Amino acid sequence: MPRRSASRRASLLVGAVALVGVALPFDAIACFVPLLGGKANWRFNDWRTETDGVRGGASTASLKGVTDIGAEFSGKLEAAEGIGAPFAGMTLRAELLQAPLTGLKGLSVDVAESDGLEYSFLLKLRGAAAGAMHTFRFKPAGPGPLELPFADFVPMLRGRPAPQPQPPLNLERVEAIALQADGNTGQKEGPFSLTIRSMAGIPGSHVAPEPPARTTRWTCAACGTMNFKTSSVCTRCGESPAGLEAKRIAKAKAAAEIGAKPKKWTCTGCGAVNFPTFTECHKCGALKG
Repeated sequence: MPRRSASRRASLLVGAVALVGVALPFDAIACFVPLLGGKANWRFNDWRTETDGVRGGASTASLKGVTDIGAEFSGKLEAAEGIGAPFAGMTLRAELLQAPLTGLKGLSVDVAESDGLEYSFLLKLRGAAAGAMHTFRFKPAGPGPLELPFADFVPMLRGRPAPQPQPPLNLERVEAIALQADGNTGQKEGPFSLTIRSMAGIPGSHVAPEPPARTTRWTCAACGTMNFKTSSVCTRCGESPAGLEAKRIAKAKAAAEIGAKPKKWTCTGCGAVNFPTFTECHKCGALKG
């Protein structure tokens, strides 16, 4: 009986060693939260293309499934005069991920194949200024998982670091994620290809650093959009803080004037209601007051 137990333990040990040598999808590890691929759906039909075509460029991008592997993000950067650095990316609404980003401290991307170029992973926040996002740049050295800590995502505005004070990353306000290739990384034009097995979340707490003061940004009272302090008007509706304050004062003044107007009075003798200008009750003749 002891021999059989020892043999069984040896068998289990050999099985465990063999398992370690297998390249398992990293989201099979219990500590990770599947988001895309692996145990989660890639939702290929829900991704949308975002390229420099909005500025007259000709760059292309796509995200398609690769049998028994995952998803291939590929396309071509086309440099064009007058549009700045070319870019091409694919975007997905955050609500379509298998799990929310809140409660995570970062992402882990399992790379299957890479062309050696640099890519960007973007987080776009609800209510952010046009062209604002949080970016993590990475250059896979080969196959395997890459960790993208949320603490290392950099606030960007139209392809450049956002001005100080930089807006914090609030995971509750992330409305979209994106994969992007762009000319800001040194590759001005040409094809690109990145194949990913899956993407998972790393459980943990991400605490966004507080800005030094609430004056770093202002919220538009008309539409609720948060704007940078340097913006003189709302990036979404065009209202300015001064204009909104003037409207508020005018509204308060109008309300005060309405409240100051003479009111009808009720006769204490018969209960009849009289106009403010009446000095005596129109019904019983009693004097006002």
